[in-house]
Amino acid sequence: MVVYASSEKKLDIIIEYNDDVIYEASIAVSPVKTYAKEIPFCCESEVGLKASIFEQGKLLLSYAPESQEIEPIPDPAKAVEAPQLIQTNEELLLAGMHIEQYRHATYLPDPYYLEGLKRDAGDIRINNAYGTLLLRRGDLDRALEHFNKALERLIRLNPNPYDSETYYNLGLTLFTFMTWMGRMMHFIRRHGPMNSKRWLFIIWQPSIVEKNVMSMLWR
Repeated sequence: MVVYASSEKKLDIIIEYNDDVIYEASIAVSPVKTYAKEIPFCCESEVGLKASIFEQGKLLLSYAPESQEIEPIPDPAKAVEAPQLIQTNEELLLAGMHIEQYRHATYLPDPYYLEGLKRDAGDIRINNAYGTLLLRRGDLDRALEHFNKALERLIRLNPNPYDSETYYNLGLTLFTFMTWMGRMMHFIRRHGPMNSKRWLFIIWQPSIVEKNVMSMLWR
């Protein structure tokens, strides 16, 4: 047994086996002074041993080995059902978010969100989730549609809803959209009519600063 500390301490050590004390000592340790002790003891199994360290009666550390048994193998993950077979909009939302989170190789979240919106076009959470997905893809127009649709119901009774994530996502979309539009207007003012083959490249290439900001927002 070895005990060390990051500062000078006076400690009490108690080692038990099946609640019977087999070793007890009071020690002083520090960063330059460790305590090492070999305690002879025979037992059929280490399960039942318990080592505890106290400082002025306060427990600082306790360790008890667990039995070395083979744990049962977890059940394999279940595949997400087809959207039409899922009963509720909440389950459709969770399915879409699950596919997004784990970036499924063969599933897309869109059918699950769209199935939910087919059943309830004003569903706040699904509109917000699908709008966020479209925003990440750069589909700003459609993202705005879904955020505004969610807000129609969200602020029907209260202009200051408890959950304002949709407001934030709408603002982020507008910020991104106006950034692109601002770049386009500056280009038009500088170069006149857009008859240059370079205008698409110049307008739609985000700046290094914007790339860094947006990458942080997507994390």
